Amino acid sequence: MNEFRIYYNFKRALKKADELTEIAQNMRKSANGELSNEIESIKCSWQGDGASIYINQANKLKDEIIDSANRLENAAQIIRQVAKRTYNTEKRALEIAKKRTYRNGAW
Repeated sequence: MNEFRIYYNFKRALKKADELTEIAQNMRKSANGELSNEIESIKCSWQGDGASIYINQANKLKDEIIDSANRLENAAQIIRQVAKRTYNTEKRALEIAKKRTYRNGAW
């Protein structure tokens, strides 16, 4: 593997991690914004047992969305850590390979 390929793979992994982070942020924004607003709207306009059950389920859904967003964010962080570790390891291996000398052209 050459230096360009190592760097390219590293940057590609970081880009994918950034995409996951953006998805997580959008999920949180939807859960805390639009969904929360809809839940509040329903609370104001619908009364009764059915409303309470629906609102409880909607709040559970909101919590699950936020939990999923947190897991995505965690996955993105792990991807960044692994990408950095892999990048450093591959760069070091390439440096070692460049310095290596062989006797009589043999391995």
